[in-house]
Amino acid sequence: MNPRRLLVPSLSDCLFLSLLAWLFAGSAAGWSALLADGDTGWHIRTGQFILDGGGLPERDLFSFSRPGAPWFAWEWLSDVALGWLERQAGLKGVVLAAAAAACASITLVFRHMLWRGANLFVALAAGFLGAGASTIHYLARPHVFTLVLLAASMWLLDRDRRQPSATVWWLVPLAALWVNVHGGFLALLVCLAIVAAGTALEEGFGKPSEERSWKRVGRYAGLLGACSLATLLNPYGVRLHAHIAGYLRSEWIREAVDEFQSPRFRSEALMQFEVLLFAGLLVAASLLAREQQHLELH
Repeated sequence: MNPRRLLVPSLSDCLFLSLLAWLFAGSAAGWSALLADGDTGWHIRTGQFILDGGGLPERDLFSFSRPGAPWFAWEWLSDVALGWLERQAGLKGVVLAAAAAACASITLVFRHMLWRGANLFVALAAGFLGAGASTIHYLARPHVFTLVLLAASMWLLDRDRRQPSATVWWLVPLAALWVNVHGGFLALLVCLAIVAAGTALEEGFGKPSEERSWKRVGRYAGLLGACSLATLLNPYGVRLHAHIAGYLRSEWIREAVDEFQSPRFRSEALMQFEVLLFAGLLVAASLLAREQQHLELH
C-alpha cells in the first residue's frame, strides 16, 4: 500500500467529520446537547466507584427515596469507560467519545449501503436523514455504544447471508461484550430470531421441494442459540434478563420515557424519521412485488 494514501481522507472519513461538524460542532446546542440527560452523571460516578475498588454495586448508591434498594449495574462496562474518560479528560472527553460513537454508527450504515450496491447519493441522503432522525438518542450515555454495535452486527449478518463464512460467528463474543455494555443486546437476539424465521420461510415456501436446504436455517438458529448463551456471561447471569424483562413491562417506564412512546411528528428530527418511514414502506412494497413476480415465473 502506498503510504501517501493513508494521508488522503476517504469518503467515509469525510462523512464522519461532516457528521461531527453538523450534529455537534456547528449546531446551536453544540456539544452540550450530549449532556442533556441527567443519567450521564450517575453513569460516570458508578464507573468511578467500580474503578476505585468498590466492585459492582448491588444496592442503590444515589437515590434518597430508595437508599440501599437492590440495583443492577447492567451497563457496568460502559460506566467504567465513561468514568475513566471523565478522569482523564473531564466531561469534554465523555462528550467527544459519545459524539464519535454516534457518528461512527451512521458511517458504518453508510458503508454497509455502499457494500450492498446502493447509489452513492442515495446512501448519503439516507445516512444524513438517519443521523438527523436519531438525534433524540445522541446523548453521553451507554446506549450510544449500542448504536455502533448494532450497525456492525447487522452488516456482519447481512454479509453472511450473501457470502456465508465463519466471520459471522464473531457475533458470539460480540454478544458477550454487548451484554456488559448496554441492554440493547436484546436487539441482536431479536434480529437473529427474525433472520432464522425468515430463512425458514424462504426455504419452506420460496423454493421447490427438491431445492430446499435446511442447513441455512440450522446455521442461524444455532447462531441465535450461541449468542443467547453468550449473553449469560455477565455478573448477574440470567437474573439480568429477568430484570430487563421486568423493566420493559413497567407501565411507568413506558409512560415516562420518550423512547418507549409513539413518535410525535412535531420536530425536525421526527420529520426526517417520517421521510425514512415512508421511503422504507415504498421500498418494501417494491421488493414484495418483485419477489411475487419471481415466484410466479418459477
